[in-house]
Amino acid sequence: PRSTLFPYTTLFRSPRTQYLDLLKQAVEECPENDRNLHYYGRELYFYKKWQEAIEILEQHLKLSKWDAEKARSHYYISECKKALGDDASRHEHLCQAAELVPLERDMWLELATYHYEHKHWHLVQLYCNKALQIIERQHHYMTKHKYWSWLPHDLLSISFYWQGKLPLALKHAEIAVQHAPYDKRLQGNLELFQKDMQ
Repeated sequence: PRSTLFPYTTLFRSPRTQYLDLLKQAVEECPENDRNLHYYGRELYFYKKWQEAIEILEQHLKLSKWDAEKARSHYYISECKKALGDDASRHEHLCQAAELVPLERDMWLELATYHYEHKHWHLVQLYCNKALQIIERQHHYMTKHKYWSWLPHDLLSISFYWQGKLPLALKHAEIAVQHAPYDKRLQGNLELFQKDMQ
């Protein structure tokens, strides 16, 4: 039965207590340093200080020249907006992030995740496919392994499942498990799809 599907979830990262005070001091001493603003805003986000994080990250957006880091600031703002219940603004910041780095997978998959949470299955499929068309990985500190391994296939498998396209759901579930063979949730979904195909 469909109720046994194991959903993809995102978790907040644990805060790193040793950084917050040092970054606050650094920003106070040099408020024009865009890199420190980004790091400080990110730490405030980790601490779930949503409004403070938004204010600092918006300052970063005004000063930074590096599109990849600006995109990540937009992403953190979008997560803060999510926590504050401002869904429209969350989506707007994700779109702005994707526009800044259209040749990176990261924000297309964050947009796919947004639409996954809203059960917009065709849009999940659209943005995952956009991401998978990008085959050259940018090597900077913000690029996460999940964007280049199991995540797009996990999201695609679930979106295809709810669209009733079981062969495609199974195909992408198999690829996701190949990337993360010890992930019990992915294994559970694969087993479900295999049973439904019988």
